[in-house]
Amino acid sequence: MDNRMAHRICQILVILACAVGVAALSACKAKPQVESISSIAGDPPIEWRLTSMQGTAVAATPPVTLRLTNDGAMSGKSFVNNYFGKTTITGSGTLLIGEIGSTMMAASPELMDSEQTYFKLLNQVNRFTTSGDTLTLLHNDEPLLVFTRHASPP
Repeated sequence: MDNRMAHRICQILVILACAVGVAALSACKAKPQVESISSIAGDPPIEWRLTSMQGTAVAATPPVTLRLTNDGAMSGKSFVNNYFGKTTITGSGTLLIGEIGSTMMAASPELMDSEQTYFKLLNQVNRFTTSGDTLTLLHNDEPLLVFTRHASPP
């Protein structure tokens, strides 16, 4: 075997080693935990507080909440109104939100716009993930709404 052939074989081995390394690192990429409805709902309901909508921090006062029960009931306080609806779990990590009803109070145009955006995003949800005390509602792989678990008073 001449030097050129040996050099070419070494190049190929280096390229293969790099490809294996990249594949191994990709497999190690941390993924959010996907759980069942019992990780996000309870009886009494688990309350979640909105922290971001489509990547933008939310600091509403009073907080925007989402409460989920084991039987699929959903309720909460939005930017202006109380709301309610039903959820359906069709598989591990799959969450569908049905039609949303709400009270009919009015507020500033900015708050009303935020509320309409929130309801629109809830209707687009088809998946959820949890990580510690964080609940992320997604449309496919796109995070729409992020909540933190609120400790219920004793």
